[in-house]
Amino acid sequence: MIDSATDHPDMAPYHHIVPRFYLAQFADLKMIQRVELQYGTTRKKSVKSVGGLQGFYSVPEAEDPEIFERELFGAIENKAAPIFKKIIHEDYWPLIPEDRAIVANFLAIQFLRGNDRRTEQSEMKTSLGRLQTAANGPDAVRDELKELTSKEGVTLDFDEVWNERVGTDTKVEATAAEHMKLLVRSLPEAIDCFAGRPWMLVPFNRKHLLTCDSPVSLAPHPEDSPFMGVGLATAYRILFPISRQFGLLLTTPNEETPSEDLEKSTIKIWSGNADEKLTPTARLARQFNELSIANARENIFHHPDDGDLVPDPLPQPRTQEMQADGLEELIAELNAQGGLAQGHDEE
Repeated sequence: MIDSATDHPDMAPYHHIVPRFYLAQFADLKMIQRVELQYGTTRKKSVKSVGGLQGFYSVPEAEDPEIFERELFGAIENKAAPIFKKIIHEDYWPLIPEDRAIVANFLAIQFLRGNDRRTEQSEMKTSLGRLQTAANGPDAVRDELKELTSKEGVTLDFDEVWNERVGTDTKVEATAAEHMKLLVRSLPEAIDCFAGRPWMLVPFNRKHLLTCDSPVSLAPHPEDSPFMGVGLATAYRILFPISRQFGLLLTTPNEETPSEDLEKSTIKIWSGNADEKLTPTARLARQFNELSIANARENIFHHPDDGDLVPDPLPQPRTQEMQADGLEELIAELNAQGGLAQGHDEE
């Protein structure tokens, strides 16, 4: 992530992916320690200048390129910030239903807005594009290049074009517009996943929490295989460090209310009547911090006095979100038979 906001007129606006008000909860006089996993460095930075990217949410083709940054992200942050402030400073818990709904919206948006989701989309787009080109076969690309030459007089090398579209180095980036479209489509279901769980507030007195560039963490069931994926709907726990001393833990509904019928249980959970405070323990603090560290993509953030929470050695930055098992073998098979159409002809 770019680490400096700028108002230079020739540069795109700096968009916080991790909200500035949120980072301030881990800062000292608005200064936070940023640990860069790629370089193994740690620097004290202003919360204004970390946790974002230049123009990340800008949609140039839209009539108002900044509409998502302003009307979606800015709006929910402005609503959620005072609620979190009351939780931290005014012992506000449980939340009234209206505030709980706002926080559920905030958590869902935060989960969907990050660079990890954009990367995942890019990887999916790349895999599907490579697979489609391989399935169409080289003859389809040759025909396309011939048509391009005849219509526009442009001559391109087949091998170069083929490798650009099918090779293992192929990368197709998802656009901001594609990311925002998927976010809007996924948001209602994501909100339900957050709102439909009992919420446990953990106020830590002696232990401290850190956070990262992807602060909503999903915990698998302890008995699940480590090779199994974990999604928002299937997560055993969802953890979100609210501040240096407050953590939010979302549990699984069935575990908390096993004897109640579904309708009563749902009403109880969505109204916030199943929400509680948990007694802080060293084990809980460790779980929050270990998950935040494991969930970091490029950066860990912590209070300047909490450097002891950072592991040594540091984890590697996470540059890949999807594991496309069997993709390379399938593409190689399609290449060997000249695409699906050629393979069918041979049969």
